[in-house]
Amino acid sequence: MEPINAVKACVFDAYGTLFDFASPAAQCPRVPAHLRGPLTRLWRDKQLQYSGLRAL
Repeated sequence: MEPINAVKACVFDAYGTLFDFASPAAQCPRVPAHLRGPLTRLWRDKQLQYSGLRAL
């Protein structure tokens, strides 16, 4: 096992744990309240799709 100082990078998925992507929709007065949840889900779905395509 290598010592911890041999680590060059550490990557993690911060979505949903550090970043609350529901807050931008909540702050936008032009987004009706009943569409904020679906908008946030669509945003997350698109993010996952793009990251999957990028990984290919």
